[in-house]
Amino acid sequence: MTRCRNSYIASKVGQLYNRALMERLLLKESQLRPALLEHLEQAGGESLFALVDGTANSGALYELFRYAPDAEYHPLFLGTEHEPCLPHSPYVVMIDSTHQDFMHRCSDTHLGIAWFTSPYSLNRQVDFWQNRLYCRLPEGSTMLCRFWNGHILNRYLAALSAEQHRAFLPLTNNVFTPVRGERLWHHHAQHDALSSPTVASDSWTIDEAQLQPFVAEFKRIQLNDIEAALWESIPNVLDRIHPNLRSHQISAGLVSGQQRGVSYHQALSRYVECYLLWGEHFWRHRLFEGIWNKPDTDKAFFQCLLDNIE
Repeated sequence: MTRCRNSYIASKVGQLYNRALMERLLLKESQLRPALLEHLEQAGGESLFALVDGTANSGALYELFRYAPDAEYHPLFLGTEHEPCLPHSPYVVMIDSTHQDFMHRCSDTHLGIAWFTSPYSLNRQVDFWQNRLYCRLPEGSTMLCRFWNGHILNRYLAALSAEQHRAFLPLTNNVFTPVRGERLWHHHAQHDALSSPTVASDSWTIDEAQLQPFVAEFKRIQLNDIEAALWESIPNVLDRIHPNLRSHQISAGLVSGQQRGVSYHQALSRYVECYLLWGEHFWRHRLFEGIWNKPDTDKAFFQCLLDNIE
């Protein structure tokens, strides 16, 4: 009984400690600019920065160059292998009280801008955010992650504990992120003092639980990519499916393929193509006998198509 009570007390103390380290507040669009100005006035050596996603078609980059043309900024793709994409790049921008028009315009959550306060210089911010361009997935692969987009950053921060937040963003004290589809902002307020963090040189590792907020969007993107490929390969078949049923049938084909052990994107796309061409039970045909739910299912499926159909 004593052990159980001690465990309960320890868990409650941990919850209170996490709450003391991190506070997550909700702001309306109209409240963002006053909140940013308040932090500037009470900065105590901190600066205000904006993360502007210049890779998206949101108009955020236009707002930056129109309403804060004199602000200090740095494109994060500069000096990387993505430099040829410039001016389409994420930008880290230092903002001051003379840029109130920019703050007002970019209170619009649709633009996907993220704001943060930090005592560290613009140069230090550039080094840090370039280090966050890539992340490592649970299975060990590395991918470009769009943490510079406020909508993505908002959902990712919601999946982190206070300690994980501090490890992920060691240079920041306050982060303001937009809620997609709503006229609201989240203010992620850190309450522990910033020391002199050492930022690891390798990419950030995302664990499985932190991917959960993105599962629905990953599936939506995957379905969109598969549909685009199908319009290239079997446009006549897609054209015969009612528009309201098209995404449902593609999704059903995707689920069927995953149940058979098909995992790679290209293999799943071809599986859905066969599913729509030959019906939901095509996988039972003798041509595909013995290939499903095996370690090499993707390769075997492609080989069956190559040997018997293509």
